[in-house]
Amino acid sequence: MQTLVLMDRLTIEVQQARRFEKNYFLYGTNLADAVDHARSAHELLATAREEGEAGPVLSPRSLDELSSQLD
Repeated sequence: MQTLVLMDRLTIEVQQARRFEKNYFLYGTNLADAVDHARSAHELLATAREEGEAGPVLSPRSLDELSSQLD
């Protein structure tokens, strides 16, 4: 997975998680959707780390840091 593709997909997943999180706090709905998108973001990072396809910009340490920030 190329770095730009990874970051684009990761950004989309995090934005969706935040949107559903906002809906949860405002309306009490969509918490499961927020968790699903956060989990998808974690899976993207894990896959990129396992396959070593994050490119020269993102080291495994950077991917670990992003993953811990998602937690």
